[in-house]
Amino acid sequence: MSFFRSTLRHFGKNKSQLSIAVAGLLLGWSCFISIGFYLNKEFTYDQFHKKSNRIYRVTHNETAGEIPGNRHLATVGPPMGPALKETYPQVEDYVRFRCSPDWIVRHEDKQHYENSVWYVDPSIFNVFSFTLAEGNPDNALALPNNVVITQQMALKYFGSENALGKTLSMNESEWKVTGVLDPIPANSHLSFDFLLPFQSFRVPYGYPVTLESWGWISFHTYVLLKPDQDAIALQGQFPELIKQHWEEDRAKKFRLELQPLKEIYLGDVKHEQIDSGNATYLWVLGLAALMIMLVASFNFATIFTAIGISRAKEVGVRKILGAPRKHLTWNLQFEAILLVVGSLLVALIALPAWSGIFPWASSIVLSVNEILLMGSGLLLVALGVGIFSGFYPARLLVHHDFQKLLKGSFKVGKTGIVLRKGMLSAQFIVSISLLSCLLIITSQMDFLKQKDLGYVKDELLLLHVPGEELASNFDALKNELLQSPYVEAVSVGGGRMDGDNGNVPIYTETTAETGEPMAIDAVKFNFFETIGIKLIAGREFSLDQPSDTTSGVLINASASKALGWTPDQALGKKIRVGEIITDGVVIGVLPDFIFGSLHHAIKPLVISYPHTHLQDVYIRFSGNDLSKIVSSVEANWKKVMPHLPLDYVFMNQHLESLYQKDRDFSQMFNVFAVLAICITCLGLYGLISQDVLYRVKEIGIRKVLGADTLGITGLLLRQFIILIVLANVVAWPLSYYFMNRWLNEFSYHTSISLFIFPMAAMVVLLLSMITVSYLSIKAAMTNPVKSLRTE
Repeated sequence: MSFFRSTLRHFGKNKSQLSIAVAGLLLGWSCFISIGFYLNKEFTYDQFHKKSNRIYRVTHNETAGEIPGNRHLATVGPPMGPALKETYPQVEDYVRFRCSPDWIVRHEDKQHYENSVWYVDPSIFNVFSFTLAEGNPDNALALPNNVVITQQMALKYFGSENALGKTLSMNESEWKVTGVLDPIPANSHLSFDFLLPFQSFRVPYGYPVTLESWGWISFHTYVLLKPDQDAIALQGQFPELIKQHWEEDRAKKFRLELQPLKEIYLGDVKHEQIDSGNATYLWVLGLAALMIMLVASFNFATIFTAIGISRAKEVGVRKILGAPRKHLTWNLQFEAILLVVGSLLVALIALPAWSGIFPWASSIVLSVNEILLMGSGLLLVALGVGIFSGFYPARLLVHHDFQKLLKGSFKVGKTGIVLRKGMLSAQFIVSISLLSCLLIITSQMDFLKQKDLGYVKDELLLLHVPGEELASNFDALKNELLQSPYVEAVSVGGGRMDGDNGNVPIYTETTAETGEPMAIDAVKFNFFETIGIKLIAGREFSLDQPSDTTSGVLINASASKALGWTPDQALGKKIRVGEIITDGVVIGVLPDFIFGSLHHAIKPLVISYPHTHLQDVYIRFSGNDLSKIVSSVEANWKKVMPHLPLDYVFMNQHLESLYQKDRDFSQMFNVFAVLAICITCLGLYGLISQDVLYRVKEIGIRKVLGADTLGITGLLLRQFIILIVLANVVAWPLSYYFMNRWLNEFSYHTSISLFIFPMAAMVVLLLSMITVSYLSIKAAMTNPVKSLRTE
């Protein structure tokens, strides 16, 4: 009991310095735990599926074929799944996914556009561990008009009523709710609101394919292997299957690969309809978490060491009274461990408060095993920090001559000084590195917003209209919209400039045998004039040229170069666009403009007049009052299609959604970088407070001898300024290396300005000087008579 009383008395005696040390630890733990939870979520994607180690996605890899191409696709043709199960006994089951966005869903007076609608095989519930809160998974998707919905959609359309057995009107057809899904875990790369039976899927209007077309590479296909089957060995048998269903020259260009389910989310093969992560971001965040925890630990260890050394006389008295060394050592160790573990518990209790900054923190659900594993890991870290913090002062004091301890002539040796300066230098290195990274990340995010994409993104409003409705009502809608004083031009595009483009082989006279895979798109008349792009050769599709709608083709400069033509040479050249246009003619060449994320370089692009139903109306507007613009467009809309809800988005807002994960990363990193600097400043404050106590007599003597306040402040500041300057030698190349790797994730990125590093160093130096100067000036202005009387 006396041991605890002694500990509490010691804490009360040094509450100011200990409060600073513990506050730094609390911030460090909060950052460390928050990032840890996030990393756990990201690195455990899809592992909740009970059969996850037997599930593989079938991918189409042209970069690994006998004639390497330039694409690795996450999708394959619709016949692939059934063929794999029929051909190979190693395959237990398969499931195909086909996203079908833009459904109008109605129930009574409720009407909404829904985008997360997927056609799937009924085997989804056998392959994956998605469960139903209501309904039978064995027959929930057995009939063509069945639909399985999430609990969120059930609440949205049916409120508190039981959704099972109810009917939804979806695209003017009636669908019976036969299942309600349990909540889909946040760490699932597959997410959906509505599941429809694959047997209900119909080839969209105008598509020159069928469900037996192997070349229609647009279906996510997963296979479940039987237990103890070798996926690599099975993959080696696929070339024979390819030869059976593909022409010889085409079969040589690609190979089928089995991608383990656990590698999909962080894999290199991305798809715009599937959630994906970025391993580089995670490693950077993980490193930041480790650095912040090191800063907090060094901060605590430095202050605790300083406080421990101030107890030299107390330890000397205990040694004279016969206290064993082991007892004295464990006393100091216990105090350090108690503070560190206590701060960990407080940080865990306060963790929900972080959900206001990072919404994902409140949505993470951990299993009992994960809680035990992460809790054990955090406890081990806490014990390590506590032992590390208490070891040096305990060893130093316990093994020192008790006579010197009692006389107050105890001094820290060179080892202690080096250790203290080393830990302080580490804090400066981390702070300068993180601040440099923060400035570079902010610069890149600004670059993404300001980058010229080659068209007037800030003057475009996009309307979504169901394909058949748009086909029959576009002319009337366009004429009505042009009556608005805010509307300058109207056209129709095949996408939203977000990289959601098809990809087909392009054949010319020189590539008639092999073909060149290129991105494709489709637009109507006046499209490029509407979005502000001037052709560098030729013309757009024209109403005056009827053949444009059947054979006219536009290409961008990259496509022209890839096909071996100059823009002028390209005009009039014959071109075949997969199975879409067999007798095309190039009528125009566009400058390269960015039609996807800035993560990716501009690809060769081929554009035809649409042979299918498009769904995006492009409106170029003028004026700055966006609310009035929307109100005017809505009034025009209601005159033509009052039966449909208006679904709109501004182009610049839509494009910002492409960088949501980048913004999340930037937000997290910025907050944690600022907190790391705060921890360092807290450490400095605590450390200089202790230094002032140690040197109170020295300061008094110097004042008596004529030293002024500025000179004494400079004396105390000098050692910290030197450490900050030396820290730059490590911090600058460290932050440059990691930020250069991060920027390489973008095909278009800002350059790293050399002014960023001195700027970061100056900020840290300024904050440190303010922190240290406050206490230094306070100490220097103390009456020297009081300083010299202290004992």
